[in-house]
Amino acid sequence: MFKHIIDSLSIPFDPNTFQGAWTVVGTMIAGCIISAAVFSELRSAIFTNVAQSAIRRVARSVFIHLLNVDVGFHLRNQTGGLTRAIDRGHVRQSSSKRGVSFILSSIVFHVVPTALEISIVCGVLTYDFRANYAGVAFATMLAYSWFTIRTTAWRLQFRKRANEADNRAASVLTDSLSNYETVKHFNNEAYEIEQYDRALQRYEKATIGIYKSLAYLNIGQSVIFSASLTAMMYMAAQGVLNGLMTVENLVLINQLEFQLSLPLNFLGQSLIDMQTLFNLQQTAPIIKDKPDAKPLQITKGGEIRFENVSFQYSSSGMIFKDLSFVIPAGKKVALLCFRFYDIDQGRILIDSQGIRDVTLASLWSHTGIVPQHSSLFNSDVMHNIRYGRLGASDEEVQKVA
Repeated sequence: MFKHIIDSLSIPFDPNTFQGAWTVVGTMIAGCIISAAVFSELRSAIFTNVAQSAIRRVARSVFIHLLNVDVGFHLRNQTGGLTRAIDRGHVRQSSSKRGVSFILSSIVFHVVPTALEISIVCGVLTYDFRANYAGVAFATMLAYSWFTIRTTAWRLQFRKRANEADNRAASVLTDSLSNYETVKHFNNEAYEIEQYDRALQRYEKATIGIYKSLAYLNIGQSVIFSASLTAMMYMAAQGVLNGLMTVENLVLINQLEFQLSLPLNFLGQSLIDMQTLFNLQQTAPIIKDKPDAKPLQITKGGEIRFENVSFQYSSSGMIFKDLSFVIPAGKKVALLCFRFYDIDQGRILIDSQGIRDVTLASLWSHTGIVPQHSSLFNSDVMHNIRYGRLGASDEEVQKVA
C-alpha cells in the first residue's frame, strides 16, 4: 500500500484531482488502521478461550499429580515454593506474559506467521528485485535468530536464580503466616521479617541480572537489524540512482525489512517458568498401586496384623525390625497402616489382606485418623526446637530434644 501511495505522488500534480485522490488515500489508511485494531482485538478475544482452556487443563493435571505423589515428596518440598512455581507456570503476572499462555500465543500468532512471512518477503524480494535482497533478508533472520537463541540460553541462568529466590520468598511468607500464632508467642516478628527480606534481596539481585541481560539482547538485535536495514537501503538507493528502481520500490523494500522482526525476546523466560511446572508432573510417586491390586474387603471387622515388619525413613536409622503383633478388630492404632511409607520387609495385613496388595483408595476409605496437630515451620527439627529461643546453641537444642 505504501508503495502505491508513493507511486501516486510521483505522477504530475493536477489540482482538479488532488482533493479526491487524497480523500481516497486517507480513507484507505484510516480503514487499514481501524481494521488492524479490530482484528487484533478479535484475535485476542478468540484466543483467550483456547489459552484459558489449556491453562485450566495443565493446572488441573499438575494438581491431580501433586495429590497422588507420596508424602515424602511434600515433606521434602516447601508448600509456598510449589504454589508459586505452579502460578508462574500458567498465569500472567504483572505486565509480562508467562508460561503456557505466552508460549501458545507466541507459537500461534508470532512464530508460525513470522516463518510464513519471512518466506513471502524473501519470495517478493527475489521476484520483484534481485536475489541479493532476499539473501540479505535471509542472512539477517539467520543472524537474528542465532543471536537471540544463544543469548536467551545464556539468560536462563538469571531466570532460574530468580525463580529459586521467588520460591524461597513465597515459602518464608507462607510459613510465617501459617504459623502466625507461633510467631507471636515467641515475639519473633523481626526474625521473620529479616528472613523474608533476605529472600527478597536474592530475588532483587537475580531480577537485576535479568534486565541487564535483556538490555544486552535488545542492543544486539538492534545492531543486527540496523546493519541489515542499512545494507538494503544502500543497495536500493544505488538502484534508484542508476535508474534500475523507483522511489516507491525503495519504500517497499524498507517496509518489507521492518516486517522481519521475530518476537523471541521472552520465550526463554516463559520456557523456564514452564520447566518447573512440568518437572512437577514428571515426579513419579513412590507409593502406588500394584498392577493387580484389588479393593480392600473388610470381612473380620478390621483386624490388623504385623508380620516381621521392618521400617526406616530414607535417611535415618531403623525405626523397628522384625516387629510382629496383632491388633484385634475394634481397637485403634496409628502405625504405618495408611501406607504413606512402604515398609522395608515383612507384611501388614488387614483382615488377612496385605496393604500392599490392595488399592490405596480402598485402604484409605476404610481407615480414619484423629490428627494431633502441631504447628511446625517447613524447616529442620533443629530450627523448630530453637524457635522458642533463637539464640540457643546447638548443644542446648540437642539437650532439650
